[in-house]
Amino acid sequence: MTYNINKFKLLQTTDSPARQTISTSYIEITGSRCEVNHKINPNFIYKFNFCLATIYTFGSGGTYDKALIHIKLQKSNDNFSSNIVDIEGCNFNASGDTQENRDYYYNTYTPSFILNNLDSNYLRLVARSYSTSNEAHLHRVYQFDGTSPNEVYFNTSLLVAEI
Repeated sequence: MTYNINKFKLLQTTDSPARQTISTSYIEITGSRCEVNHKINPNFIYKFNFCLATIYTFGSGGTYDKALIHIKLQKSNDNFSSNIVDIEGCNFNASGDTQENRDYYYNTYTPSFILNNLDSNYLRLVARSYSTSNEAHLHRVYQFDGTSPNEVYFNTSLLVAEI
């Protein structure tokens, strides 16, 4: 029996990422893109960690969007310049709770996907909101320790490893 001890592993973080607004068009989630160096279509795990927050519009009687976004994993062989393929079964929805209209909503997400026989060199997550009433912010929150605005950032982390 032989063992492969030289398996591919990537761990990357994005320090102090800018706030990212997820609207109704698919956009790449900051920190989720990576290049995968592999030999012969091995199996991988893709695991990404990020923060989702409701959008609150400041002002007289401020308003809250109810977060509901669609997220999917994509692959490419040309760093997403023209060859972009959605990976079947690697998608999910991220949403808030029913009390969002009266309070901020923050949550961290860590989607994990097993990729069998990966045949591409680049991976990324993209997201879009369900509607203009469901837009959300990623990577930054407005409050800390009960005071606002006291913006706090959330560093993203990505793990991609051959299994």
